Amino acid sequence: TVDGLTYAIVGEGEAALVAVSPRTLAGGLVGGSAGSSSGADGAEGPDADSDAGSDASGAGEPAVLTLPEVISYDGSDCSLTAIGPRALAGCDAATVVVPVSVASVDQAAFEGSSVASVEVADGNPHLSSYDGMLFDAGLTRLLLIPEGKQGAARIPKEAEVVDPSCSSHSAAVAAIDVEAGRAASSSRHGCLYDA
Repeated sequence: TVDGLTYAIVGEGEAALVAVSPRTLAGGLVGGSAGSSSGADGAEGPDADSDAGSDASGAGEPAVLTLPEVISYDGSDCSLTAIGPRALAGCDAATVVVPVSVASVDQAAFEGSSVASVEVADGNPHLSSYDGMLFDAGLTRLLLIPEGKQGAARIPKEAEVVDPSCSSHSAAVAAIDVEAGRAASSSRHGCLYDA
């Protein structure tokens, strides 16, 4: 456990996020608005934590949890490459920023959390985000909708596949809206249909 985040070593120099401590938000590791500079730029280290802590004092600003690209523990460094099932359970940040090093996110990673939006750092070769949802790098496959997302979920025209269970834990999503020009499917009255 480092800075309120618990990891498992999954390979040589690689780690997976497996849990977020309920004290993470109280400890000042997250803060600021979704558009703040402590977001998708992948900032990490002591300066990033102090910036996030100072932002946390801002009243009414949505909290942002920026996951580190590298975890240093006991003299060793590991790259964060995966986010495991229910890893963010109990996390009440509004937005979670996934670093460029993460190659996989379990479909149940956000189960039990109130996270409303996922952002993927620019340059990630495996993942991307659109409208707060997680996609593969080319925006061709919708992988998951975070449990706390509300209102409409907008699907980009590039998307070819929507995994059937991607919205199984997002009861507050009221409608699916497909961007015009998408050949694989369409939406009507908030429902998703095949072509």
